[in-house]
Amino acid sequence: MKETIRLYLILTVLSKSASAFSSAIYSVFLLDKGLSLAEISMVNAAFYITIVFFEIPTGLIADTYGRKKSYLIACILWTVGLSLYGCATTFWHCVLVEVFLGIGLTFSSGAFESWCVDRLREQGHKGPLTNLFQKQIMYSHAAMIASALCGAWIAQKNLRLPWFIGGGIMLVVCIVATLWMKETRKSQKTHVSKMSSIRVAKYSLITMKRRITASYRFAHKSRAFLFVGCIGALHALTFSAPNMQWQPYFQSFFPAEFSLGIIKGGISVALIIGAAVSHRMISTRTSVPTVLLGLTVVTGMGIGLSVFSEYGLIALSPFLVHEIARGAFDPIKKDYLNQHLPSNSRATLLSGESMFRMFGGAIGLVLSGFVAEHCSIPCAWIGSGVILVLGSLLLFRWLPSR
Repeated sequence: MKETIRLYLILTVLSKSASAFSSAIYSVFLLDKGLSLAEISMVNAAFYITIVFFEIPTGLIADTYGRKKSYLIACILWTVGLSLYGCATTFWHCVLVEVFLGIGLTFSSGAFESWCVDRLREQGHKGPLTNLFQKQIMYSHAAMIASALCGAWIAQKNLRLPWFIGGGIMLVVCIVATLWMKETRKSQKTHVSKMSSIRVAKYSLITMKRRITASYRFAHKSRAFLFVGCIGALHALTFSAPNMQWQPYFQSFFPAEFSLGIIKGGISVALIIGAAVSHRMISTRTSVPTVLLGLTVVTGMGIGLSVFSEYGLIALSPFLVHEIARGAFDPIKKDYLNQHLPSNSRATLLSGESMFRMFGGAIGLVLSGFVAEHCSIPCAWIGSGVILVLGSLLLFRWLPSR
């Protein structure tokens, strides 16, 4: 059991470090290629839209053929994708790479978490996994601080290098996962391996059809799943503006690229703090959905208040408060959702929840990019904060019973 937890955390830390190497200079890199704020949002929208279309099929592949295989495909795609990003020179190059990375993410989004949860269940673990998801967020963001700072420092010499280094780290992730991950579905793997290729194809189609039907029926009846899907889509819709625009916005206060690395480190610290205190927010007197809505309101207020100061440090304060709320939100949401999912369709349903979020994110990116381009970044952030708070109040009337 400890080996499973240790491997899950190691792989998470390494993969997050790989993506974080370029995270502090992502928008700056695209601006350097001549893209506008609206075009940057469209590039990232391609990533989200790709995920919307591929989440369910790749989740079915993970549930049918094994979570380890699905995760390894994701690692390979991200290794190649991050390296290709360092070679991108035009808008369409960036769009194609985002599509590539989006497909890669769908192979891991439901599979990796499902592998860990079901592996622990097989080994006898019972009860909530909030502490595990807390550690996942805390450790990964601690590593992301170092990666973002290193990436920002390296970017001062060459904006392409952080992408290549990230691709190299993902190659390490692929090797570690190949050597030490153990599949959870051994009985199914043996059963399929004894069939002819035609029977394997028929069996796979029948199995996928059954999983789609079972997953749809469960999702349609589960108020908890629908609630998490809606609040996740609301978060993704409104986070698009600050996630994509914090670099050009705060660069007006702090011009040096290395300053963006420091701010990215501060964001990671805020997320770690939120994850560390998340378990203290859950009590027998307050339901988990109520806690999630409360954190959502705090997040919206933090985003909106970040643009009302002419001083960088003052503007940064509410922005970091909203990141603390986000850090607390994720482990609580993950544990709550996994407690309500059946094991045999877990990857498919987690992919479905991710699809909700990415659909919201794609819409948010297009809208926030348009508002930022034709009005201003503060207008986009205020709109995001207002939508997040009002959306939370509407969802409050539709809380699950537990």
